[in-house]
Amino acid sequence: MYTEDHSCQNELAKFHFQIYRNLTRRQDFNLHIHQVSDHNLSILERSYIYYVRLVLEELSKDERRILVRDFIESSDRNWWMDYYSKSTYYRLKNEAIKHFLDCLHSLKMV
Repeated sequence: MYTEDHSCQNELAKFHFQIYRNLTRRQDFNLHIHQVSDHNLSILERSYIYYVRLVLEELSKDERRILVRDFIESSDRNWWMDYYSKSTYYRLKNEAIKHFLDCLHSLKMV
């Protein structure tokens, strides 16, 4: 069952990945078009990109696949049907979001 807590966590994950996507697009644009380093991004922005990538590396293969396909890439909405049943996908997605947010906001990783 999709509770309000899952809904809030989903929205928070969307927020983080939207920032991440925007920053990495800016970084890639600067590197490609201007042929300069990513110094056009602030230290905080570069740190955020690094931190999100670090957290993604800490996740399991399934968790990372789900978060990348659902929030970072422009994947087909039903991409998961080749990998999981509907109930497994939603269970893993909720676990992936929770694990991602726990790691991202963990005092241990700061």
